[in-house]
This record gives sequence, structure tokens and C-alpha cells, in this order.
Amino acid sequence: MIKKIVVLFLVVFLTACVAQERSYGGKSSKAYSFFKKFNSEKYYVSFWDRNTSINDDTKIIMARDGDKYYYEFDGYEKNIIIQKDGKRYTVNNDRGEYFVSNEELQDFSIGILPSDVLKLKRSDYKTGTERIYNKNYVYESFSDGPQSTTYYFKGNKLIYIRYISVRNTVFLKFNYMKDDFSSEIFEISKDFVEITY
Repeated sequence: MIKKIVVLFLVVFLTACVAQERSYGGKSSKAYSFFKKFNSEKYYVSFWDRNTSINDDTKIIMARDGDKYYYEFDGYEKNIIIQKDGKRYTVNNDRGEYFVSNEELQDFSIGILPSDVLKLKRSDYKTGTERIYNKNYVYESFSDGPQSTTYYFKGNKLIYIRYISVRNTVFLKFNYMKDDFSSEIFEISKDFVEITY
């Protein structure tokens, strides 16, 4: 009788452990369903920074229109990086200044937003539940070598994205996304002063 109870306990325990995290190959994911209409060539996506706390009100915006890129970090200061025509414009909105440099393109969306939605559809992923800020979320984790992107959902609604690379970890709360936005975001105000070093 005790052996049967122990065996039954082990079966239930192992089943519970397996249910915590499962791997899927080629099955449509919540992440694919969420991003299936996402255009990686034209987008505007808003996030809240969650790298330090649940109450961080720092806003992060990533936008792209073809070969023009926009990255905004609106926290203790509002800083914007615009990349177009082979140049990088670093704009300090609060001081009304900008700096121009000839740096290589840096795509801040890598690992956070899918660059290929069909690849996301075909990719293997792990899923389970994880507790974040005292709430449980279903996650889907996609790995690409040493990098991984994990999307956290409440139902079918995307809540968080965590990107882990060799260099850093980024944790963001999804706010909204759109593909219809003004191209004026890639322009610098004529009132701003160019700083040279």
C-alpha cells in the first residue's frame, strides 16, 4: 500500500514538474499570433522600462521606416537617437541640442522585436509559467545560441519582454504598437543647436 502511494506521489510530482516547462517545435505560439501582422520594416512600438522596478516610469520608443531608425529613452532626461542616411543623430530634447556622428547602424530592437515573423512561427520554444512582480504569466522563450527572448502573456495579451544576450539583459513592459505614424519623428527641430566636439 505504501509503495502504491509513493509511486502515485512520484507520478503526480513528475507530471507537475513537466507541466512547468514544455518545449514545442513548429507549433504556432502566442508570440507568433501576437506579432503575425508586425512589419519589421515599418513600426512604432512603445514600452515601459522594467529593468529596475515595477514603478519605473521611463518610456522607451523604438520606430523604423525602411532605412530610418528611431530610439527614444524618456526617463530622467529625454534622449533620442535617429539613424538615417548613414549618420547617427544623438538628440538631447531637454537641452535642445544634437550631435551628428558617422557610426555604424545600431538596431535597438534586436532581440526584442521579431526581425522575421515567419522565423518566429517556425522556431522551437519553451513555455511555462513564471511569477513576476507577484503575478503569474505564461511565457514563451525563444533561444538563438547564447541569446534568448522571452515573451510574457496574460491570456493573449503581451505584457513583458525579456531579452538576454552575452552583453546585457533588457526587461520591458509592452505598452502599444502601431504602423501608422508621422515621419516627422525622424526630423530634428530647426530650433535645436548642433554640438560639435
